Amino acid sequence: MPKINAPLTDKLIKSLKPKEREYKKSDGKNLYLFVSPTGRKYFAFEFKSPITQKIRRMALGEYPTLSLAEARERKMELLKQIASGDDPLIIKNSSDTALKSIAMEWLNIKATKVAKTTLDKQIIRLEKHLFPFLGSKEINDITKADIISILRKIEKTGHFETMNRIYMLCSQIWRYAVGVDKVSHNIISDINYQYTFKSGKVKNFSTLTSSDDIKRLLIAVKNYNGDIKN
Repeated sequence: MPKINAPLTDKLIKSLKPKEREYKKSDGKNLYLFVSPTGRKYFAFEFKSPITQKIRRMALGEYPTLSLAEARERKMELLKQIASGDDPLIIKNSSDTALKSIAMEWLNIKATKVAKTTLDKQIIRLEKHLFPFLGSKEINDITKADIISILRKIEKTGHFETMNRIYMLCSQIWRYAVGVDKVSHNIISDINYQYTFKSGKVKNFSTLTSSDDIKRLLIAVKNYNGDIKN
């Protein structure tokens, strides 16, 4: 017979100690309590999406700020959404965990530190190249392959500077998301940009090695009377 786990109790939750790796305890019917290596305890709802058919996890809140009774009430609300054919995470994405929402949070903070013209350009790039494809997606569901696919599309157009800027913007957005605990890992740091995208690399000129070449260069510089331009 399969093992049947007893429902959680406050006494049991308080007795749970952190381990080397995060672990979870079931309360039954899709509700779990997770215990992190730092001792942080939080409730999460795990379910099979009626839309994507994938197993998904939705954080509900930290214990004891969110009580066991409140977590169970929230679970029942989410089960009703699933029974109606809805994906609770897609519904939640209309609030604070969609990529676009997190990116706009980051941009609002950045607005106090950069010129408006710079900020406007960054928003335009994101609105054109990133948000139409991933803006409404839960940031925890976005993969490295998703980001590479976006960058590949730009690479094919030959706009290598834009590709690089989108990559850098993604890196900063994910660093912010990790910092505010919206996502646990910066997937952008897993992309080896130099080796993944070979197009648009900065051209390196050959090094002068012979003394005659170096002498000719120094003479040319000394005798040059024009304007120096970058």
